[in-house]
Amino acid sequence: MPERRRPPPRRVERICGHLRQIDCGMYGLSETVDLSFLERKSLIQVCVGQDEVILELSEHVSVIIGCAIRLSSATGSHQLFEDSRQSGAALLDLIGKTVCRAEAIEPGTLCLAWAHGQILEVIDSWAGYESYTTTSRDHVVVV
Repeated sequence: MPERRRPPPRRVERICGHLRQIDCGMYGLSETVDLSFLERKSLIQVCVGQDEVILELSEHVSVIIGCAIRLSSATGSHQLFEDSRQSGAALLDLIGKTVCRAEAIEPGTLCLAWAHGQILEVIDSWAGYESYTTTSRDHVVVV
C-alpha cells in the first residue's frame, strides 16, 4: 500500500469570517493559541477510519486525529496509541463526557482535560504532515 502523503503543516484560523492560514514550520501549535472553543463541549460520537479518528463534539465542534494520542486516566496511568483503530477504541469511554480544559502544551500537542479526570493529548507526531484539525463554526486550527 503506498504511503499516505499530506501537505506541509499549517494552522488556519477563521478571523471575522475569513480564513487566515499561518505557516507553523515542522511542528506547530503556539502555546498561546485560544482553544477555549473546545471547552464545555460534550463528546457525541467517535468515528474510526483506516488512518483517522474523528471526535464529534456538541455545538458543531470536531477534532480530526491522524496522529498519535496519549490517554491518561484520573489515577495517572497513561497509554500511547499510534493506530487509529486502537485510538478510536480507547476513546469510546469519553462519549458523553465534557471537555473542561483545552490547551496547547509542548510544541504541537493539543491537551484536552475531561470533567471526569481523563486527559487526552493529541501529539503532533506526523513530521511534515497534518497531524490533527480542530474545527467549530468560527475556528479552524490545522497542525
